[in-house]
This record gives sequence, C-alpha cells and structure tokens, in this order.
Amino acid sequence: MFFEVVDFEAQVDPITKSRFNLRIASVVMNMVELLVLNGIPSRDQGIVTPYMAQVMVYKYAANRLHLAYPTKGYNQLLIGTADSMEGEERPVMHTDTVVTRELGFVDDSGRMLLMITRGKHVSMIYGNTAELYQKTRRESDLIWLFNTAKSETRRICRQVPADSKYQHHRFIQNRTIKGRPKERAYPADNKH
Repeated sequence: MFFEVVDFEAQVDPITKSRFNLRIASVVMNMVELLVLNGIPSRDQGIVTPYMAQVMVYKYAANRLHLAYPTKGYNQLLIGTADSMEGEERPVMHTDTVVTRELGFVDDSGRMLLMITRGKHVSMIYGNTAELYQKTRRESDLIWLFNTAKSETRRICRQVPADSKYQHHRFIQNRTIKGRPKERAYPADNKH
C-alpha cells in the first residue's frame, strides 16, 4: 500500500545534514498506533527510512508512546535506516522515503529495494512523488513505484491530504520560534 502525503517539505538537520520530515513521520506514527489498536502489536511492525535524523524523530515518538502506554509495547517497534535493516523483517513494515525536493539516498536502487522488501506480509510506503518529480524532472525508481501504484489497474495508492488529522501527531509537533512556526524534530519539552 502506498500513501501519497501531500503539502509537506523535508528539512535538513543543520548539524548532521541528515534529512527529516515531520509530516510523513506523523502519518506513519498515526498508522502504527491505529494498527496497534486493531490488534497488530508494535513488535510485529517496523519503520525503515534512509535518513538518521528521521530515525531519531521516530525513536523519540516511540519512546513517548511507550511512556504513555507501557503495556502496548511501543519499545519493541523496530526503527532504523535502510543501511541498518539488512536481514531485518517484520510482518508489517512502514517505509518512509522522507524526501520531497531531491532524491538523495532514495535514488540508490539497492537502498530502495532493501527498504521496500522488509515487510513479510505488508509493506506501507509513504512519500510525495508529485512534488519530487516536479523538482527532478526524471522518473526514479521511487517515482515509478508510486506511479505504478496509482495506475488505473492497481489503485493501491491513497492520498493523505494536507488537512488530514493523520498529518499531525501529538509527539511530533509544530513549535513557534521567534514568531514563526517551525517544525522541530525534537520537542523541547513534554507539553502537547
């Protein structure tokens, strides 16, 4: 299943230069919680992404979920980069592509193949290829996958609109800094 998350932009961590995307992270964490509520435990789910900054966003949110709901097993959620996932699998795997303007690591066919094949039974892939195609003007493997999923014969791609409640998660938040809204990967405090 493919999820086209619209109206967002990946950001670059100023220190590590790694990319993160809080909108996709929010959609993924909401989906993880929804699946847990419907009987698929966290230990049977995983999240793979090409960027370490995005991994840190997920680890923070999973830790906060575990503290809020210690019996739900959010500390057993597998989270890692494409490079750290070789040999790892889960029944349900969430693949977060992060990118919106430049392909970066996602343009590597080997990494892409590794990321989308970690799910034993279900792979859920999240991204925004419409914006990406406008910037790159070429069809990468990622864009081809999404276009195939959107085709009339497949129809396995769902759009998550900008006003969707799933584009916001209580542990992945917008903050206001110096009067301007900023999305931050690591909330400064535990207010919601």
